Amino acid sequence: AHLELLHDSKAGIVTVYVFGKDVKTPVAVAAPTIVLATKDGPKEFTLTAVNPRADGTADTWRATHAGLMAEPLDGRIRVTVAGKAFQSPLESEGHDH
Repeated sequence: AHLELLHDSKAGIVTVYVFGKDVKTPVAVAAPTIVLATKDGPKEFTLTAVNPRADGTADTWRATHAGLMAEPLDGRIRVTVAGKAFQSPLESEGHDH
């Protein structure tokens, strides 16, 4: 899978797009989570589906929180694709995972 992360640090918004290996075909997944390193310890955010399917999966996810106003983000994203869990450092540009 390929994740693209857009980070608006001024608004504290993270949007994640999930694509297949071809980096073109959207892939619906269950809610990803982001774990940020903060001065108070790790903080976990579950993203909210943008246009979810009937089963609750989606190919676009978003989270809004003051803790996401940091630049750069220091943390990891976790997502499960086709039953397999993936974890990757947060990077605010497209990157194969």
